[in-house]
Amino acid sequence: MARSGVDELKVRMLAEEARGLADEIADFIQNLDKYSGEWDKRLLAMAYAQYVERFLSHYEDLCYRVQSVLPEIESSIMDPMSVSGGDIISRGEMVAILKSIAAASRALAEALDQYLEPSLSSEERDKLASLRAQIEELRDFELNLYKHLMCAIDEYEEGDYLSSSLVAGKVVQYIYEQLCKKLDASKVRDDKGGCNVELVAKQIAEVLGLKGKDRDKHLRELIETSKLARNYFTHDINAIPEPQEALRLLSGACDLALKYRAVVEKLRSQNVP
Repeated sequence: MARSGVDELKVRMLAEEARGLADEIADFIQNLDKYSGEWDKRLLAMAYAQYVERFLSHYEDLCYRVQSVLPEIESSIMDPMSVSGGDIISRGEMVAILKSIAAASRALAEALDQYLEPSLSSEERDKLASLRAQIEELRDFELNLYKHLMCAIDEYEEGDYLSSSLVAGKVVQYIYEQLCKKLDASKVRDDKGGCNVELVAKQIAEVLGLKGKDRDKHLRELIETSKLARNYFTHDINAIPEPQEALRLLSGACDLALKYRAVVEKLRSQNVP
């Protein structure tokens, strides 16, 4: 949770914008030659000043918006060298100033992160962004399934790992129930008529044509996801997920949902109800 009185969404968005600005500057410097091309020396100098002014203006505007949300952060904001857009500067001077702006942007993002709990690692942020992108195709397939997974991702991002695991576990249970209705009962149910997770996982692999190492990996991951879901959603009241366990369950639920969609579409193509 964010500190009391802090608009967490705004702070998070500002932090991401600051990181994005730093990345944009780094990319610009790395690809500088394609921008400088065949211009003559004086035109280059004028362009350098304009590039500096562009990035510096973005940084200064960002700082202004940050201080309007968090006035107390002013002492943490680095003030890079001020440059007039009309000045003629060399390539080396421009790169040095841009690096200064990039460093100030990263420092600003890190300062903003201190007002948010928990502070996600870059790997976690990348993983959550990837999961959001992957499940987007579920929106038109089954909207409520998509909403549940988005909720689970949001809860993880907020640091509420138990809530994330509960929602993800609900998704896993729901999908297995649906698959047990859609697949051949003789291949997915045990002797007592119950839905057998391992048999369902094997049927998913068969329908999707997974073989060899892909099939083995699929079975291993789906069974692990099922065990985690059972522990946190229905089975063990003493099970409180650590972040890495919650993320594994969340990732597994998203993967299962995508395979569920693929299975349903494959069955439809075969005119199976």
